[in-house]
Amino acid sequence: MTKNIGTVDRAIRAAITILVIVLYYTGHITGYSGMVIRSFAALLIITAFIQYSPVYALFGISTNKNGKDEQQ
Repeated sequence: MTKNIGTVDRAIRAAITILVIVLYYTGHITGYSGMVIRSFAALLIITAFIQYSPVYALFGISTNKNGKDEQQ
C-alpha cells in the first residue's frame, strides 16, 4: 500500500478530528447528524494514522511530497 497522505494533510485531519471531539463534548454536535460527523472524523484520524486514503488512491491523488513512495 503506497502512502499517499503527506504531513500537512495528516495535521489537518488531526485538527479536524480534535475540533469534532471538542464540539461533541461541549454539546454542539448531537443527534443523527452528530453521529455522522463523528464517524467521518474517525475515518479521518484512521487514514491520517496509516497515511493512506482509498479515496485519494481512487482518483490518483497524493499529498505525500517526500520524493519517495513508501510501500508496505
